Amino acid sequence: MKKIILFLLFALLVNPSIWAQNCAKIDSLNRVWRLVKGKDVKAEINTLNALVYEYTKDHQGKASFLSKRALEMAQDTKYEKGIADALMNNGLIEYQELHHAEIAISDYQRALKIYKNLNDEKSVVKALEAIADFYYRLADETSYKNALNTYKQVLEHKKKANDIRGITAISEKLGELYSHLGQYKKGEEILQKAMEHEDFLGENSNTARLLLGLYAHMDQLQAKANGESSKSSTSMYIIIGLSALSLVLLITVIVVMNQKNKTQQLAELEEHSTEAVS
Repeated sequence: MKKIILFLLFALLVNPSIWAQNCAKIDSLNRVWRLVKGKDVKAEINTLNALVYEYTKDHQGKASFLSKRALEMAQDTKYEKGIADALMNNGLIEYQELHHAEIAISDYQRALKIYKNLNDEKSVVKALEAIADFYYRLADETSYKNALNTYKQVLEHKKKANDIRGITAISEKLGELYSHLGQYKKGEEILQKAMEHEDFLGENSNTARLLLGLYAHMDQLQAKANGESSKSSTSMYIIIGLSALSLVLLITVIVVMNQKNKTQQLAELEEHSTEAVS
């Protein structure tokens, strides 16, 4: 019985098309849940976690309720994989309902630690990518740096798995982050490498657009810098001109004052001479 239940659950998650054409995935998962409920606790937790994930797309209220239930069951039975999967769902629900990206990241990090202890490579990558995505959404410099460092870890896993498509996707995100952080040369380098992978995949998609956008932004910055330099030079010339004019005026005033003093002295001298003659 246990093998049949596990097979049905696996078949649903991997190939849902084997179910009746008019049967929605949520209905199918509910059927599996009724089948395993009270009979196989791990299968029940796995089914609940899968059901919660589907509910997060359209039914956040149900997703939140069932996610807490799945987490409690997994914790009661010390089912580590079930705990981690429930935490991943909780993180997503927290963000959907309250936009608490920091809480979502905390849940993902707890799940990541469990996945690492279980040596679950696939889930480790999933958790790392979720953490990086949510850091990216926070959109401040510190979060961009955290996202960058986390995506770099994801990239290493993609390279290890020789996942060319994944390498390209993560490289694009790294290129965008380098651009946000003002590290345009690094962004250019990694996007160019991504272009090589896209050539291998026979695709012509996002990387070229990002690279062109980066070049355009770099051109704008250069033009702005040149404009500011020109304005600075103009301001400097104006200051020099005004200083020179002030100096000329000062010299003129001094000359006029000296001339006035000399004229006054001559007048006084002539007056003394007239008095002496008299």
